[in-house]
This record gives sequence, structure tokens and C-alpha cells, in this order.
Amino acid sequence: MGCPINRSSSITIRLPVYSTSFILSVTHFMLQHLISEKWSILGMGTSSLASDFEADISEKDFSLQIAAVLNRRFSERLSIGLGAAYSTQ
Repeated sequence: MGCPINRSSSITIRLPVYSTSFILSVTHFMLQHLISEKWSILGMGTSSLASDFEADISEKDFSLQIAAVLNRRFSERLSIGLGAAYSTQ
């Protein structure tokens, strides 16, 4: 059972309208370089386009994420890394 809706002209019922967004991932890359037997560096990056395509596409619709990690291998079962990441959004 629901509540009756008053259909008089003085009441306006507004339902929320949700916009549809699309995300297109343009580029992924990952690069690992062995510096020595114990040390390596890992670089990662992604660029993407996220828009509802209702307005013109601008630079605000593009995003870029990059990260770099320096890894130290202590044994066959233990490796520790320290890194940094940057994102435009």
C-alpha cells in the first residue's frame, strides 16, 4: 500500500534526473627497469576521458594518473617498495 498522490495543480512532484557518464580509458602503460639484482624501479600511467557528452569536451574531462615505485628485494620471498603518485583529478 502506498500513499495517495494529490493531483491538484498547486503541487509539483519533481523526480531526480541522473545524467549518464562515460569513462573511456585511453592509455595504460607500465614499465619496470632492473637497476641491479636487488633494486628495481616501476613506472605506471593512465590517461582517460570521463564525460557525459552533453556539452563540448574540455580539458576538465581528461585525467592523468602516474606513479613511480622504487623496489628493494631482500630475498626471494620479501620485496619492499616506496613510491609516489600524481593524479589530475
